[in-house]
Amino acid sequence: MQRERGNFAAAEQSYSGALQVDAGYAIAHRNLGVLKDMYQADAASALPHFEQYQALTGEEKPVTSWIADVKQRAGRGREAAAPAAAVEAGK
Repeated sequence: MQRERGNFAAAEQSYSGALQVDAGYAIAHRNLGVLKDMYQADAASALPHFEQYQALTGEEKPVTSWIADVKQRAGRGREAAAPAAAVEAGK
């Protein structure tokens, strides 16, 4: 309801609070990803939440498309698939 009413800060706080209580709460990850991506134009912050949602649920469609789109807009195309250590080593 907070997000629908345009109260994005409160919505973010609610989703984050839910994840503090239960980091495996898939719906909160999905909703926080949507909030970050669509309402706050922060694709980079949305990406880990969409990926966690997919990992928790195993849902392929449409989540795979969401992740690919967010990676592209966040400037994390192919390199996003590389392990973080490999990315760091390449600096």
